[in-house]
Amino acid sequence: MTNTAALSNACMPGYVLSANPGLIWDARYSDFDAQAQRLVGHDQSYVQLSPGTFEGRFLSCTLGPDIAIHIEHCNQALEQQVSGHSTALSIGVAIQGRQSFLANGEGLSPDDILFIPPGSDLHLLSPVNGAVLAITVQDSCLASYADLSDPLQTYLHERPEVRILRNPQLARRIREDVVQAIEGCNRVDCSQQEAARIGHALLTGLFAKLSIDLCALPGGDHGQIRQSYDRFMACRDTILRGWEQVHDLDALTDQTGIKRRSLQQAFTSHVSAGPLTYHRIIRLHLVRRALLDETFQSDSIGDIAARFGFWNWSQFTQHYRSHFGEVPSQTRAVN
Repeated sequence: MTNTAALSNACMPGYVLSANPGLIWDARYSDFDAQAQRLVGHDQSYVQLSPGTFEGRFLSCTLGPDIAIHIEHCNQALEQQVSGHSTALSIGVAIQGRQSFLANGEGLSPDDILFIPPGSDLHLLSPVNGAVLAITVQDSCLASYADLSDPLQTYLHERPEVRILRNPQLARRIREDVVQAIEGCNRVDCSQQEAARIGHALLTGLFAKLSIDLCALPGGDHGQIRQSYDRFMACRDTILRGWEQVHDLDALTDQTGIKRRSLQQAFTSHVSAGPLTYHRIIRLHLVRRALLDETFQSDSIGDIAARFGFWNWSQFTQHYRSHFGEVPSQTRAVN
């Protein structure tokens, strides 16, 4: 896979791990929808934002019944809508990317730590060649850590929303400890019991460091950032609910009540594309998923394209090939 060599300096080697398939699942993907299904216990969907053929990789390492590590890499920029695990806390750290990730409208750099409480919603924008890791911890496991400091107890349980903590030293330590944990489990003789001990040590070290270093989130006025994000999400939801009603910017401004300039600025800031370009990307994804759906196999590609607002065949195929790196007939041939 392209770009795995770069990951070998972070948290993934350039080869697929296979020494202990009982503890580690490591696979490469050429379909972003298939990769989106890999994170068990989470409901998530992907939209590919940058043009080109998709190449991704997803690695999971099980550290006992209550702790797991997940690492994901994608060569394309993605919009990811993720519903947090219903019974587990997720702790995420960015590994690499030409630009910062955006988590619910806020920048997420390799110096930051992302906390996703059980049941919370995460809207994640990952950059081209972005990679991120997450440690998931079941609530029952958290409850067993009776020696958590009061500030840490408060931070983990006080509010149910997604939060970002800037702590470069701890973020770096998490990446280093995760590499060691995976290396420890990627041995033929590593048992589930030993993996559970590795998981306990990983979590104990993380919580101990957090208890010492925990501080308030960076101060400052994030009002403008939040307002821009809220505008983007309102327009995005309008497009997803009824793309047929969005014929131009005027229609979108009428439906949302957001001025044209503010609307364009919000989309450019969050997905690096204008609202109408995003509208076209969403429709291209709808076509692609219909082409892969056996329910529509008797329909012609032209009929499917027209169903989602593409009436000019040459323009449609040009947009489709540019965005997904293949022509529609190649997508359908997968089935």
